Amino acid sequence: TFRLPIVKKNGVHTTLQVTPRPWYYSDTTNVQPWLILAIALQCMFVSALAGWLFLRRPSIMTGAFFCYGLLTANNLEILSLMPDWLLPTAALIAALTAGIGFAGLTVFFFRFPSGEPMNGWALCERYCVAAILFLAVPAYFARFCLRAVFQMDWSQDCYYIFTAVCWAAIAFSLIAALQRYRILTPGEQMRVRW
Repeated sequence: TFRLPIVKKNGVHTTLQVTPRPWYYSDTTNVQPWLILAIALQCMFVSALAGWLFLRRPSIMTGAFFCYGLLTANNLEILSLMPDWLLPTAALIAALTAGIGFAGLTVFFFRFPSGEPMNGWALCERYCVAAILFLAVPAYFARFCLRAVFQMDWSQDCYYIFTAVCWAAIAFSLIAALQRYRILTPGEQMRVRW
């Protein structure tokens, strides 16, 4: 705790006592328990749906959608409720699931609906996944490490790197998906719209 002396204009001296919050508290640490339960149920539903699709029709595309289902389990609200001794492990798991989830979503968009990448986009797919796994995941984990161990304020910049890499990869995959949509037959276009 810090004590800050404050002098008011009329000569009255007061002291303001400030207790900083721990590094891992986000602004959403005062959320209601029902909201945490709703988030957990949503995570389980998306993961179960993705797992069911993967078991029903195993392919790289449905496996990638299952990996995206892991992304929904990556919630800072749930992380903020964990005990201190578990946070480094939870931060590593959060970084890995976020990276795998975004990589899965990218692969899914590159391959939907046929399950194969379009000609000319296979190399871009590999580069996007490599960028997410080798640039974005370390940046996401570094955010937690810089904030927890070194108390550095520029840890938010690491999150911006993570966000920029992931959204750039998704943008490339969406461009590929839109190009594929233009060359599909009307029946396949109906399937994509559904």
